[in-house]
Amino acid sequence: MPILAIEEDSLRQRCALCAVERLVTLGELPPHDDVPEGSLVLPPCACGAVEHLLHAPPGEPEHPAPGSFGHKHRLLVDALVEELRGGKRALARRSAPLRQRVEARLPHELLERCFSEGLRTQEKLDGGAVAEEIR
Repeated sequence: MPILAIEEDSLRQRCALCAVERLVTLGELPPHDDVPEGSLVLPPCACGAVEHLLHAPPGEPEHPAPGSFGHKHRLLVDALVEELRGGKRALARRSAPLRQRVEARLPHELLERCFSEGLRTQEKLDGGAVAEEIR
């Protein structure tokens, strides 16, 4: 269930089970009281699948393919988990949009190199074609 984009106050993901793309808003996030530190649980897809986002562990080596889908996904997941683990009620009241708060957690150099057109990933499909980006 990859994260495809982080938008103003939501994120777009694709379900690994049914391949449906959906928008998840801050208000839809379940409470994280019983979830281990460094992880985030997204609400279930209509098909029943649930995604658990895991922050990379401390000391994790750099991604082997900088700028790839996997690298961008890891950067977005790490920044998103860091930002959202502060408590969703407090976050929903903040004036800055989610996109800006996640961007603030990423080094400027990475934003320019990997996310110059927004917080989006590109996923390679089975024939090498690139999936259409979320606008």
